[in-house]
Amino acid sequence: MQHLRSSLNAFRRALHDARRAAVVCGTRSVATLLIALYARVLALLVLPLKPHEVVHTHVHVSPESRRSDEDDTLARVKRVGTAPGSQLGDLDLRPAVSFGGCGMLYPYQLGVAEYLSDVFDTQHVRAAGHSAGFAAALCVAIRLTTDTHWHVLLTARQRWAQRLLGFVADSEAAWMAPYMAALATHEKAICAAAADGRLCLGHTRVRRRKAGKWPPLRAGHAVTCSFPSLASFVHAVTVSQRCPPFYRSPGWLHGAWGLDGAFSSQFTQPPGVPDDRLHTVTVSPTNPLADIAPAIPFPPTWFCTLPSTDRWSHLKARGYADAAAKRDLFLERGFKLRDSAPAESTTYA
Repeated sequence: MQHLRSSLNAFRRALHDARRAAVVCGTRSVATLLIALYARVLALLVLPLKPHEVVHTHVHVSPESRRSDEDDTLARVKRVGTAPGSQLGDLDLRPAVSFGGCGMLYPYQLGVAEYLSDVFDTQHVRAAGHSAGFAAALCVAIRLTTDTHWHVLLTARQRWAQRLLGFVADSEAAWMAPYMAALATHEKAICAAAADGRLCLGHTRVRRRKAGKWPPLRAGHAVTCSFPSLASFVHAVTVSQRCPPFYRSPGWLHGAWGLDGAFSSQFTQPPGVPDDRLHTVTVSPTNPLADIAPAIPFPPTWFCTLPSTDRWSHLKARGYADAAAKRDLFLERGFKLRDSAPAESTTYA
């Protein structure tokens, strides 16, 4: 009887593992197919950005001052390299981590950022992100505590509780206010990290072509790696998140309209990172193709619903644990351990 029970338990474990492997494989296949279909549709309607439009410094121009002349618009955009004094296209071999868009699942990425700060020397790590991925990128770039984002969420909840639509279709000023207050003492660190190429934000840049031309739009993924002030940084954050239902309208950045970075790229790559994918670790709680992603997808409703205290802690714990399981991958991609880092990865509590 004991032998039969043991065999039955082993069969159940094998069945559970097989089911989990099937879910992961199926999710990867569906994600790959959707990305391929999305790319085909874009190819029919949208031309890619020109090379000089892909990477920008931060130059905020209001819609009222926009001119239709293309040369004038491009004159407002300055190229940015990978470090002060470098040229666009120069290689930067510093290790990088990129956080994709993930809606309200971003505490998962904060757990990954917390693991990085605990175990690795992030002083020379380049952090990039778009949409909600900016939060973890900011934590890595300036070693900001992840609790800061929780306190911001609590502040925002107070406003949303008084709105009929909650956080749906809120104004840019409302989204910016909590972060402007929470990051006021970190302005210098944010600007310095961005100037050194260690903090980059991505967004989808959209420009109309001249009347009668087809495809009618030119769009692609633009990267910002320089912010003259906290206000310019937070504005760029909001532009990188511009998608329904969170904002009322597209953003305006670099002389063109901006949408959520997830529309044009799975991950934002800092300028100058080699294309060999041997220097960047990608993180996403929604994209199974990322280097660090949950083995079992989270419930779809979690993407667009505000996390409770328990869900916030659960997501962070999962992110921390998944990052710890990829310790060797970080080392392979050039990340350096802190002098005080533990010999084995720490379990997040």
